[in-house]
Amino acid sequence: MATVQELQSEALCSICLEYFKEPVTIACGHNFCRACIELCWGKAEGNVEGNFSCPQCRETIQERTFRPNRALGNMVELVKRLELEAAAEASPVPLCTRHQEPLKLFCQEEETPICVICRESRDHRSHQVLPIEEAAEDYKEQIQSELQKLKSVRENVMQMQLQDTITMKKLLEKIETGKRCGCEGIRPTTPVRAGAEESLSGPAERAAEGGGG
Repeated sequence: MATVQELQSEALCSICLEYFKEPVTIACGHNFCRACIELCWGKAEGNVEGNFSCPQCRETIQERTFRPNRALGNMVELVKRLELEAAAEASPVPLCTRHQEPLKLFCQEEETPICVICRESRDHRSHQVLPIEEAAEDYKEQIQSELQKLKSVRENVMQMQLQDTITMKKLLEKIETGKRCGCEGIRPTTPVRAGAEESLSGPAERAAEGGGG
């Protein structure tokens, strides 16, 4: 598997020695920035034979043609991201993705860290900016205040939940007590009814016995 260093070497234009910008491939198979090869061949337009050569291998090119190399362009973007991640890991201070400078300032309008180059750009020139350490202290105080509010709200909610639990428990106890009282009030009526039926059936049975005698 290719290392980052190997990929970096493959992503460099041999003319400008920088990362490819709009990489193109010429007839011999070598790659260059589009602007670099156009500039190089533009200088050679006045030669007698009208041929062009590859700046890298010096092979003669019959026609000044090239084709875009999108795969190489994608690889260059990948190498840039890997390089940025490696730099960010090595540096104790995060780097600006746009300028590769430490993020030492904080833009209050956009609420984002910026570097010194961003500070002078049109995007942030009119904005109020603080050193990142001061902004961190301000936000730390705000966070502590918000945490205190959340803690108070949480305590109130827990108190309400506890009160609701107590109220529900008392209500259930009342309902259970009412059920028991109702059942105890009904029980004495059963023997009374049985006794009444017995007292009513007694004379009738005795009358029937007398008539039979």
